[in-house]
Amino acid sequence: MQKIVIDTSVIIKWFSGKKERHLDQADLVLQKVAKEELGLLTLDLVYYELINALFWGKKLSASKIAEALTVFSQIPMSVFAYEEALLKIGAKLMKKSEVSFYDAAFAALAQKEKCPLLSADEKHHGKLKNVLLLKDYKI
Repeated sequence: MQKIVIDTSVIIKWFSGKKERHLDQADLVLQKVAKEELGLLTLDLVYYELINALFWGKKLSASKIAEALTVFSQIPMSVFAYEEALLKIGAKLMKKSEVSFYDAAFAALAQKEKCPLLSADEKHHGKLKNVLLLKDYKI
């Protein structure tokens, strides 16, 4: 099974409640996961970013966010926690690519796990290597 790291920018699309750019590609990811064709990896940081994005960016209510978290927790994926090796890789990527550590952290997981990072964040993740932008994800 192919594996891929996903960041918060992809996950937000599943729960924003509004028409999102590249939503078809984001939904394709879920379809492939359901068919066990794709294994998802992410960081525990995703929970914090997702809640912030849904509340501040998408203006969802606390109850809608709670519903989204319930659904999100049922999607099969491996969630990685703080680990010194990831922090070191992330710090190097942050400096080299001039992106925030938040953005470099997901790329660090992808590098460590030897798989691509899937992101809808062209502005920041577009600066990093081994990143597959959601807009280019094949349907």
